[in-house]
Amino acid sequence: MASYVKPGERYATSDWFTSNYVISTDAERQRVASHETRQEARYLRNETSNRTKWDQHDNNTRLADRVDHIRKSVLVGISPYQ
Repeated sequence: MASYVKPGERYATSDWFTSNYVISTDAERQRVASHETRQEARYLRNETSNRTKWDQHDNNTRLADRVDHIRKSVLVGISPYQ
């Protein structure tokens, strides 16, 4: 018994090359865009973290200065709200 083999779709070499080239360049473009997005996200995370740390440091310093001012005022007998 002979089996029938359905003829497959044939592509010319130039069509195959063009298709692969388009797929390859599109993939490269997407990799570059993904990399840029990740780098920008990393930069923003670092900036946010640094800003938060410095803000916390500034607030702690001001709070400590205010507590010292109030303690000194109470010891001297002056109103701390002046």
